[in-house]
Amino acid sequence: MISRERTGARERDMGDTSRNYGLALLADLAATLAMVAVVGGLDYVTGIDVSFSVFYLIPIGLLAIKAGGRVVRAPRRVLLPIILLFCVIGAYAI
Repeated sequence: MISRERTGARERDMGDTSRNYGLALLADLAATLAMVAVVGGLDYVTGIDVSFSVFYLIPIGLLAIKAGGRVVRAPRRVLLPIILLFCVIGAYAI
């Protein structure tokens, strides 16, 4: 049988997920900004001879991969209009 102490600790751990989610998102964003700053510094130091434009996509892509899993958990009635909006904007951007 499970003791009350173990059950209470598990409920406490489950209730703390919203705060941990916000901290994880903030940590991911800070790491992405730090990586972009490093690439920007290297781009500035090397000058016009070497192009680092492709390397700016790496930290942004990593953040998109992590955030993509969280976006999919959004309700379908919210997510589908946003996707449709981006599709229409993208079609007129070409």
